[in-house]
Amino acid sequence: MKMLLACLVVKVMLSQAYDQSLSNCKLVAAEFRNTCDHGDYDAPATSMASMGSENVTCILDDESWWEWAVRSLAGGSQCIEAATLSGNSCIWGRKLCVTCRVENGVTKIRVQTNNLPDHCVSPSNTLVKAKNFDYEVDFNQKQNPGQLVNAFTNQEELNDAVCPIAKQYRTRSLGIVEYGDTESRNAAGFAINGVAFQFGNQMAEDPAAPITETNEQPLDLCLGHNQKNSDSGMYHYHHVTPCLNQHFIDGHLSSQDECANHDSCSKDKSQWSRSGYAELQHKKVIGLAKFGHVMYGPYNDSQELWGTNDVDACNGAWSSDGDFFYVATSWHPYLVGCQGPANHAQDDGLFAQCSTNGMANATISLVSKQAAIDTRKRPKQHAFLGASLMQILKRHANGSSSIYEANVDL
Repeated sequence: MKMLLACLVVKVMLSQAYDQSLSNCKLVAAEFRNTCDHGDYDAPATSMASMGSENVTCILDDESWWEWAVRSLAGGSQCIEAATLSGNSCIWGRKLCVTCRVENGVTKIRVQTNNLPDHCVSPSNTLVKAKNFDYEVDFNQKQNPGQLVNAFTNQEELNDAVCPIAKQYRTRSLGIVEYGDTESRNAAGFAINGVAFQFGNQMAEDPAAPITETNEQPLDLCLGHNQKNSDSGMYHYHHVTPCLNQHFIDGHLSSQDECANHDSCSKDKSQWSRSGYAELQHKKVIGLAKFGHVMYGPYNDSQELWGTNDVDACNGAWSSDGDFFYVATSWHPYLVGCQGPANHAQDDGLFAQCSTNGMANATISLVSKQAAIDTRKRPKQHAFLGASLMQILKRHANGSSSIYEANVDL
């Protein structure tokens, strides 16, 4: 009974969240790095072309004569396609406008972005183009813990929801209206700088930790990219980018590069991601899910990392006042896995199987920490990563307090 109560207590998060009011919508809109003349966050841009912009300037690295010759013969450029070259600088204009309104008593939030980042990208990402992403959705639609959007009962259902690049969601019930490029539909959400998040690829795997190692184009140090073989030009993040901290690159690196070329990034992308939030260890808005709910960074109200017991199968969590939101975690899907709220499929031994860094791995890490301090019993080895928390808990409890009682940093 004590164990069960501990589980239930943790799953009701002791935190506050935004409600569905217009005033709260405007507070969220104010977290975005808008470039438009938005009034009181209530005046959307009439078009992407007419929207005000903010220039981003990236200084090119020096290249040898040989590198210049090879690139020139190949018809390549050191600048992204959306930029203009001025001397040794690439310059582009990013555009973003997030606004709110009320229609028939329902608060709506609108995101208009050309999807260009407010930071430099790696030299391999030269295909990045300006987009016209413009959609509106019900803001922070009220959810009921007793009425789940997804209740996964088997592995196939869970994989089909979490693994694909294009998420399944109910457009009409969410009040979604697309005014711009249809590719916006494949975004899992948008960061506060206006760049899209995607947590799957065309092979339905995690690009940050793919099962098939050769299936993915390199990520840059902001954990984003534009596929080298794609004419789409859609730059996007595949993990919780550390570059929402605008001083991250300046403070850590001399220039942008691929993650694979940097030891700290390539060894542990999740640790690299969290390093951008070292001075932001509080519950911080980092974007908006495609479904209209707020996305928070890796730390909760207690300045601790979110734990595996905090989230549902879609990476959603609840506030103590009954509002639903998505959170950033160290394991895939990292932020938004599917439309929630969903059940805690992990309690039944179900974990999405599309990453070498899934929740199952985090669960094993959690149990290892508990086993390490349990000197009364030698821990068993877990060959099957899909073992549920409840199953593992029974193996290690032996009179010790429940591992659910603490929010463990992973």
